[in-house]
Amino acid sequence: MDQIDKNINFSELLEKHPEAVEVLMNSGMHCIGCPAAMFESLEDGARAHGIPVKNLVDEINKKLEAKGGGKINKKLNEEDINKKWEKMKKNGKGK
Repeated sequence: MDQIDKNINFSELLEKHPEAVEVLMNSGMHCIGCPAAMFESLEDGARAHGIPVKNLVDEINKKLEAKGGGKINKKLNEEDINKKWEKMKKNGKGK
């Protein structure tokens, strides 16, 4: 099973594991579409938001396991990310 670690950068995470968006948003990391975030690691982003990176990694890996054993489902482009973000905002999950 594929698992992520704290060193994965946001662009790779979102491209390979779009289901991680929900975990990031629910954790208070609303910088999904930020161009600067695409060059940061998950650890960098977690530190900037005061979120324990181990908890974040564990939650994302649980989500990946629940969504098909952590296998890469599809690639996500910027338009897909924005659509997912808008849908989450509409449903009250993106604050």
